[in-house]
Amino acid sequence: MKSSASAISDCVKMAGAQIDHIVVTVRDLAAAAVTFQKLGFATTPRAHHGWGNDNQLVQFAGENFIELVEVAKPELIPDADP
Repeated sequence: MKSSASAISDCVKMAGAQIDHIVVTVRDLAAAAVTFQKLGFATTPRAHHGWGNDNQLVQFAGENFIELVEVAKPELIPDADP
């Protein structure tokens, strides 16, 4: 029996799609980056977005990466429309 990850990978290949990156929201960006660094991954420096989010990328060989995202300035994020 195939693992879930293997089955998903097969489905993506059959669809002709590729996954560029996965976004993971975190409460503490610095701590999350350190966790990935301790696991042996390279991370980019913290980047600030003008809409209240900060991020760091966990780099893989090639073009794929995990994007760690933290809401750094919640006051800049507009309320959702009802």
